[in-house]
Amino acid sequence: MPLTALILGLTGHLLMGGSPVWIDKSEDESYTARHECSFVQAGQRFYLFGGRENAQTLDTYDYGADSWSTSASAPIPFNHFQATEYDGLIWVIGAFKTNSFPSESPADDIWVFDPARDLWMQGPSIPVGRRRGSTGLVIHNDKFYVVAGNTIGHNGGYVAWFDEFDPHSGTWTPLADAPGARDHFHASVFGDKLYAIGGRLSGGPGGTFAPLIAEIDVYDFNTSSWSRLGAMSNLPTPRAASAVAAFAGEILVIGGEGNGQAYTTVEGFDPGADTWSTRASLNYARHGTQAVVSGQGVYVTAGSPNQGGGNQRNMEVYNVDLPVGVASVAGELSGPIAATVSSVTPSTIVLTHSAGNEGVFVNSVDLGGSDADDFSIVTDVANPFLIRTATDHGIVVEHNGVAEGALATLDVTYANSQTLSVALTGTLTSGVPGRVDTLQVEKIGSALQLTWGEDCGGGDRYGVYRGDLSVGYNSLTIESCDISGTTTSIPVGAPAGEFFLIVPVLGTAEGSYGRDGACGERPDALASCHPQTTTDPCAASCGGL
Repeated sequence: MPLTALILGLTGHLLMGGSPVWIDKSEDESYTARHECSFVQAGQRFYLFGGRENAQTLDTYDYGADSWSTSASAPIPFNHFQATEYDGLIWVIGAFKTNSFPSESPADDIWVFDPARDLWMQGPSIPVGRRRGSTGLVIHNDKFYVVAGNTIGHNGGYVAWFDEFDPHSGTWTPLADAPGARDHFHASVFGDKLYAIGGRLSGGPGGTFAPLIAEIDVYDFNTSSWSRLGAMSNLPTPRAASAVAAFAGEILVIGGEGNGQAYTTVEGFDPGADTWSTRASLNYARHGTQAVVSGQGVYVTAGSPNQGGGNQRNMEVYNVDLPVGVASVAGELSGPIAATVSSVTPSTIVLTHSAGNEGVFVNSVDLGGSDADDFSIVTDVANPFLIRTATDHGIVVEHNGVAEGALATLDVTYANSQTLSVALTGTLTSGVPGRVDTLQVEKIGSALQLTWGEDCGGGDRYGVYRGDLSVGYNSLTIESCDISGTTTSIPVGAPAGEFFLIVPVLGTAEGSYGRDGACGERPDALASCHPQTTTDPCAASCGGL
């Protein structure tokens, strides 16, 4: 069949000439027939897991070899969920953790599967009041969004909740409710909008399988607001437990259940026109599974062929069977071997995603070593978090001890058993007698920022002098004068080898000497000259100054 090379809509997929149809793959079927499961791509594999049957078995499909294998078992029997791939990892957020129909319990935690390492990682706990299964789960601008769902399974408990989860900080944020509750559906993102289509109110006035939801709820990420489309845009064939796929300029609603049957029906929604079109029917009626968009095709397998219970395999693909993926490579983390942490200015330890095409999932960040109590982690690391591919993540650490040279380690655990340790050494900023207790010198761009204690503030005049260590401490240049406050910024070249004096009213250099550009103290013993006590800090003299 000739390629028409017609690009449709925002997704940019190519459609073959004529109307696309569903192709029965007749694939290797050495995998679990199941329903109420998830089906998702990561790398060059399709992953099928969860559901009513053999729920903890993770079946992995190598589409290049048309063969199945078994990956690491899921930690709990996930069911009724929309797993989502993000940054090379597979995320489960908003699932049931039991198969005790009709009163399933929602999962307590987020779970993450690492395809390259073949392991499961426990993520942050979901807030108790926001736990539910049978939700819609999407990604937009590097954050997860969980919409609607059910708190108790199939016996009522449907909700309109809407939540944001930031994987990079591990934080969960409740947002404004959707216009209406629904469960047994999948959500989709098209452009900058989220679409909740289909589903039902399980255990509502219609019993387990009704009422069905025909209305479409839309969340606009640009305006952070919900709307419900008019009745003319309702789902033509209301049904629950459909798979959805954003493909070729529209959102496909695939199969589903309701009115006593499972459906082969496929309908496409055009988000630009808010209109529906009928698409080619499935070869096999099914509900309770998920769709994978890969290359120029949409793939489905598994699901029940009946309303309610039942299972099958029967993979089929819509349009073109040419899946596309890049082999999964485990993410690696690197960081400094050691870092010095000042008692005045916290230090940022930079962790770098240094290899692989999967994100690095950090399980924990802790302090260890003999003087661990002398340090604290300022950055919130209470929850596990993700360091995205080819990015950095800063961990701010401060030294709270009273002893110079305190020793500790910053210990990072990722991917359950991988570790990175940074040796920490604590330093004290010397307190000296006089009007100025401390002076910090920090190079920022082409300037040095000087910060000192509050005793020099309050409108007092002072002079800022600069000296050159290569010439000697009796070579001073006035840099700034008659400034009040506790900080100033002065232009410099390379700061190495320079030292600075803050000379306040009635202050002496012994009471106000600073640090050189490399943060080394200016020793008292080597000071051959310094401004004497004076009422005018800008008139102190030394060596012709």
